[in-house]
Amino acid sequence: MVGSRNAGRVGRYDLAWEFEFRVWELRGQGLSIEEIASTVEKSATWVSRIISRRGGMPPRRIPPGSRARKGQHLTISDREAILAGLAAGYSMRTIAASLGVSPSTISREVARNRDRRLVGAGVDYSPARAQLKAVHRRHRTRPCKLATNARLRDWVQEKLSQQRWSRD
Repeated sequence: MVGSRNAGRVGRYDLAWEFEFRVWELRGQGLSIEEIASTVEKSATWVSRIISRRGGMPPRRIPPGSRARKGQHLTISDREAILAGLAAGYSMRTIAASLGVSPSTISREVARNRDRRLVGAGVDYSPARAQLKAVHRRHRTRPCKLATNARLRDWVQEKLSQQRWSRD
């Protein structure tokens, strides 16, 4: 947000899932936090925060838009179709019918993710921003046990290092 008091700080919505995915990809290759930080051009503290937020375990989540919708969540391609429909002047009912969802789903999606910075520019809906906000809303609200329990985390890491267990 331009002009906000949090401008320039790592905030809730400025981390694209693809960017976080890159951090985990580099971590999986065995790079240190410092090496990851220099590769993604962020501070080591920032990278450490991303990793510790999940207790050191990479997410199982598949990047948004890379799989078919199960009927519960809109994908990035669905959101792009919403934008195209709005720009073409179609009604929310028409857009909903083309996507096979309820009209109220489209209405709530557009209302929830209106970008006030784009008001007056025609369509004030941004699919990329909407996808990013949706991904962040779906994150767990409480930290996993490995993040909060050092003894359990050490035990699991010991077992993994002995190769008795696999991460899968």
